[in-house]
Amino acid sequence: MPAFNFLFSQFDKDVGNYSGYKKEFFLDFTEENNLIIEKIIYFDSIGFVILILSKIYLKKTSFGNKLSILVYFWEKLIFFSKFFDLLLGKIFGKSLFIIIKKI
Repeated sequence: MPAFNFLFSQFDKDVGNYSGYKKEFFLDFTEENNLIIEKIIYFDSIGFVILILSKIYLKKTSFGNKLSILVYFWEKLIFFSKFFDLLLGKIFGKSLFIIIKKI
């Protein structure tokens, strides 16, 4: 699932995802259920950019072709994504990493 609702696409539906999500969802969820978020950070900034580009340029491409194109670029750039995540302070990314604790 993408970390932002606007990134959700037919591609996500094709691989079995139901929706995107937002950081605010988890903030509300933990507050309503008496939980504490110990850590919440975005990661995979390059994956974020690849998803944006795929939404713009690969709209008419079939699922199989889109998957192979995305995986190819993501595999080649994941190392750089880790670097940019640190450089940009993990302010955005394709995914969220969350540690939630019971009170």
